[in-house]
Amino acid sequence: MMTETVLEVKNLTKSYSLKAGGFSFSKERVHALSDVSFSIGKGKTLGLVGESGCGKTTTGRSLLRIIEPDRGKVFFNGSDTNFLSLPEKEMITERLKMQYIFQDPWQSLNPKQMVGRIITEAPLQHGLIKRENALEVSKKYLDIVGLPSEAARKYPHEFSGGQRQRINIARAIVMKPDFIVCDEPVSSLDVSIQSQILNLLLDIQQEFGTSYLFIAHNLSVVFYLSDEVAVMYAGKIVEKAPSRKLYEDPRHPYTKLLMAVAPKIDGKPVSLQPGQDGEVPSLTKLPKGCSFAERCPIASEECRRSIPPLKTVEFEHKVACFKAL
Repeated sequence: MMTETVLEVKNLTKSYSLKAGGFSFSKERVHALSDVSFSIGKGKTLGLVGESGCGKTTTGRSLLRIIEPDRGKVFFNGSDTNFLSLPEKEMITERLKMQYIFQDPWQSLNPKQMVGRIITEAPLQHGLIKRENALEVSKKYLDIVGLPSEAARKYPHEFSGGQRQRINIARAIVMKPDFIVCDEPVSSLDVSIQSQILNLLLDIQQEFGTSYLFIAHNLSVVFYLSDEVAVMYAGKIVEKAPSRKLYEDPRHPYTKLLMAVAPKIDGKPVSLQPGQDGEVPSLTKLPKGCSFAERCPIASEECRRSIPPLKTVEFEHKVACFKAL
């Protein structure tokens, strides 16, 4: 049975001008995203993983137009209208079914508002609930995320980091969204709390059928939560496959490197091949060919000369590498 597609992304591209000083800008541009394409099924999770600065957060924020991409297409809930081309009023209406859970559970909450107001502010603003019902609505969603009803009358500073992230989740799901961007929602939390938040997200997905783009740099977290995983490097997706398939059979040299350096329970040191411990290329002057070529132990002249396309090497397994078998 084919899974219904909630989000389809085609050739998402974003670059930024470099500030030259004062109020002027340089002609150089940072190429944050380059032709990023993927889709997410209803009730499914796509994990997006990669090093810091690879474009993960830019991808998430571009999808909801928190930042405006340079070009690309985003189709939501089977619509044939490009979400990125909608005028502001229509965009805001459509975005009610899309939500964002930010990485920092403290800075994303208004410290001057009570939790009940934080949770119900958006549905009140858009006329989705009545003001006289707001307190009961907030208590209902606090219960869903595992917080007591009296939390509605408290302020964010009265809660721990994990509890504040539960409040963020409640604020997102009160809108009954079909799609949520989870931008490293557990990276700032203690390990003991991370599993609780991950299981909460899974429970919500099972109950409401919500789809997630789950952004993280921790591979074990991504494999635990995701149905599919996309690996990003220097603004491009270099490998994408079902979670178990990617875990058992990574094909791209960069994916293999990520898995090699991931923390191991036994704590044994990792032995890298020559060149793998290099730096990500400058996003203002990307190389002519494969961005990973200078760190890759199997790179050839073809790799340095041409950009490898993201192609299918096996059923549901795509790799952007000339050498992938």
